[in-house]
Amino acid sequence: MVDSTVAKHITAIIDCLNQSAEYAVLRNYAGLPDVNHSRDIDIIISTKDFQAVRKALVDAIVATGWKILTYLHSDRLVTFVCGIQKENNTPPSRTRNWQGIE
Repeated sequence: MVDSTVAKHITAIIDCLNQSAEYAVLRNYAGLPDVNHSRDIDIIISTKDFQAVRKALVDAIVATGWKILTYLHSDRLVTFVCGIQKENNTPPSRTRNWQGIE
């Protein structure tokens, strides 16, 4: 089982994509959102759909209390690395939670 904050984060992203984009989860999908044995989830989204859903995705990430730690945008790949600071000041949980390939 993953931490409930991680499950909420994953659920918010998938819900956002379900409303606005055609996408496919390429790997690490078994058991989501409650189980994720990896630190990342790879998702493919068309360029057109990504442009339409980008702001909503960022809003969904922020609404769950997570922050975007790293944003990478190359000519074919977009990656958000997200993290959340735990209340007990332990190092932040971190996940590279999705990728869009143009």
